[in-house]
Amino acid sequence: MQIDSDILNTLSKAVRASKEKGNLDRDEYKKCINASKTEAFFLLFEDALEEFKANSFIDENFSTASTLLKGVNYTIKDIEELCPILSKSYANETNSIGIFISAAINKIIKETDTINLDFAGIEVNYLGYYLTRGNLIIKGSVGGYTGHSMQSGSITIHGNSGDATGRSMKGGSIIVDGNAGKYTGDSMQSGSITIHGNAGDWTGNSMEDGSIIVDGNAGKYTGDFMQSGSITIHGNAGEYTGHSMEGGSIIVDGNAGNYVGIFSEGGEIKVNGEINGISNNAKAAIFCEGKRAKSIEYLNSRKVIHWV
Repeated sequence: MQIDSDILNTLSKAVRASKEKGNLDRDEYKKCINASKTEAFFLLFEDALEEFKANSFIDENFSTASTLLKGVNYTIKDIEELCPILSKSYANETNSIGIFISAAINKIIKETDTINLDFAGIEVNYLGYYLTRGNLIIKGSVGGYTGHSMQSGSITIHGNSGDATGRSMKGGSIIVDGNAGKYTGDSMQSGSITIHGNAGDWTGNSMEDGSIIVDGNAGKYTGDFMQSGSITIHGNAGEYTGHSMEGGSIIVDGNAGNYVGIFSEGGEIKVNGEINGISNNAKAAIFCEGKRAKSIEYLNSRKVIHWV
């Protein structure tokens, strides 16, 4: 859907005139809605954007957007139609678009609802922020912090995802068809994340619980400071796997780099391929080919190259 520029300019001037008087007149928004819900929605985003610029805190901006959306009637279809319009008009406002759309979704989505989001090639951040229910399907790649603090529901990304996918998530599921950036599942407390491609460094950093599955390879520091939960890497893992981990389990079906388990205090690390080097201060239970790696003689007789 294309916004008629003349209508938009007229409605925009009316809303801005009311704002200059000190209050945003909701009657103006009602007139906008009667004319076109999409145009009214667009103006509401512009209003939110002005508020966002005065505050750099994501939580507060989410609350601001939620407050602005109170009393405004719209549907899932309206949100779907708005996404490519915002991307075209505000391509550099990827944080603000993600926060606004997430707040709009949370207000109306039901447990069994599915919403399809297409941002026309723009990689938007913070999609699914605080998602509490429903199913998000995103066409194309996304930016960072997808599913940040989500409570429930599901997010499916038909593309790649940026850094910190699923950060601090408390429930629900995230599926990424492509690759994920650094800090996937950072500080997650529950829920599941599946990456069908590769994941970057610090996958599962400080995770408290939940599960992460990476079908490809993972970078360095997989499971760094993890406390509980499970991480499964079907490919290879980089150096420092299990660095400072306290609990939980890490399974690497491929090979692992140097310094496996360095500074670990607990947990289990299982490597089904070659281990390039195990830290001699590792306290995690480290297994190679299904047998516990207890001695340098055993390790050298299997596929462990050296202790570090």
